[in-house]
Amino acid sequence: KFHGNQLDIDLESAAIYDSLVTGAHGHIDSLNPSGPLQVTGTVNGPLNNILKLLQEDALHDDFGDIVAPMRAEGDTEMSMAFTIPLADEIGYALDGQLHFDGARLSLPEWGFTMSHIQGELGFNLDGLSAKGIRAHALGSPVRVDVSPLDDGTTRIRTRGELKLQDIGRQIPAIPLRAASGKSDFVI
Repeated sequence: KFHGNQLDIDLESAAIYDSLVTGAHGHIDSLNPSGPLQVTGTVNGPLNNILKLLQEDALHDDFGDIVAPMRAEGDTEMSMAFTIPLADEIGYALDGQLHFDGARLSLPEWGFTMSHIQGELGFNLDGLSAKGIRAHALGSPVRVDVSPLDDGTTRIRTRGELKLQDIGRQIPAIPLRAASGKSDFVI
């Protein structure tokens, strides 16, 4: 719909990698001179599709290397808002949330899997962030916090309590024959 010098676009239906796009809306404040395109929307579907989306050209520089080694199972919802300047290269913006409700993520090369993931992971052009995501890993419940660092890297802090036999299974080089019980851990 045109409103004088403005444009509003409401998407009725769409799909990305077989995931459903809902509630998508685009807005341009000024067509002449050209203002930025502002888009909001939600993508519902398999988490694996969301990982593919984060590796697309527009998002690859920010997220591609992070998600490339990951494999996923289960459904999720990603809501996001982004701004694309139409007249110049200044003013890009991105704000999104990935909502987990029982999904599973794995890093096959590391032999590491997190299952029963519950919580929300935020992302923007500065990186990823989360506080208190709940999951199961290494045979125990864990809590995960994620934060971007000033040098452009991402810190992932995982807290939980491991049984010694689970530690031994994951890291066989540790001599645990004389040990028993369980231990708190932070990675």
